[in-house]
Amino acid sequence: MQGPFFSIVIPFKDREELLSKLLNSIKSQTFHDYEIIFAVDAYSKLPFEKTKLIIEKNIENTLHKNINTQVVEIPKSENQGSSGRSRNYAIDASSGKWLLFLDSDDIFMPSKLIKMFNIISTFPEYDFFTHNFIQKNNVSGAEYEVKFTNDDVSFQNLLFLKIHFLPSASCVKRESFYDIGYFSERFKRGQDWDWYLRFLKTKALQHYHVNSVLTVRLIDGQNSSDKNFSSNLSDKRRIFISNLDGVDINLKTIFRSSGFLLKLSYQILLYKFIIEPLRHIFKGQ
Repeated sequence: MQGPFFSIVIPFKDREELLSKLLNSIKSQTFHDYEIIFAVDAYSKLPFEKTKLIIEKNIENTLHKNINTQVVEIPKSENQGSSGRSRNYAIDASSGKWLLFLDSDDIFMPSKLIKMFNIISTFPEYDFFTHNFIQKNNVSGAEYEVKFTNDDVSFQNLLFLKIHFLPSASCVKRESFYDIGYFSERFKRGQDWDWYLRFLKTKALQHYHVNSVLTVRLIDGQNSSDKNFSSNLSDKRRIFISNLDGVDINLKTIFRSSGFLLKLSYQILLYKFIIEPLRHIFKGQ
C-alpha cells in the first residue's frame, strides 16, 4: 500500500493549550496528501491515555476526516524528554515519502505543504530542504525573520551557528535517515543540530534552501529549549566537539574552535552558578 507524500511528525509533551492553533495551521493547508504522527513523551504530566484522548478530540474537531492520524507513546528511558527520541519513534510509525517536523509550539504557514510539494517536484534530486522562518515572542510581541541563502549553507557555518536550521522549517526524504542515521539519543537537546551537521558532512546527499517564510516559531518561555539552559549548553558543547572531524584543520579553525568552546564554557558556568540559582530563588518567593 502506497503511503502519503508527507508525514508530519509532532513531538508532544504538556502543551495541550497549543493544540488548537497547531492543528488549525495544518487544516489551513491546500495540499492534503499527508498523515500526522503525534509522539507523546512518557514523562508528560498527564497519563498517555488522557493525552491521547485530548489530542484525538482536537483532531476530530479540527481536521478533515480522511486525514490519517496516529498518536504513539514514547516509553521512558534514561534520556527522558528527548525530542529527538520522540521524532525517531514517530519516523518509524510513519509511512510518508517525505518527513516534515512540527514542534508543538510552532505553526505552518498556509502555503507550506503545497510550496514544499512544488519545490520537491521541481528539484527531485535533492534529499533535504530547509526554508526561512519567523521567530515570534508571544510575551514581548517582538518578531524577526531568520533567513539565509544557499550560498550561506556550509558545514562550518552551521557548526559555528552562523546559520540556524529549525526542525519545523525543514523537509527530509525518508531514505536520508537510513543513510545518515536517526537523531542521536546521546543528547537531550540539540539532536536536530547534530543530525544536520552529520548530513552536511555526507557529500553524497544534497541540500537546498528555500528563500521563503513557511513556518512561525512561537516563543512563550515554556519552550523546552528555554529551560535548564546550562544543561542545554552542555549538550551543545558535546555536539560541537563530536562534529569537529568535519572541519578543515588549520590555524584559523583551531583558534575559531577554541574561542567557540571557551565562550560556551563561560556561558555554562554563568547559567549554572549565577542565573539559574537566582531564577530559582525569585521563583521560590
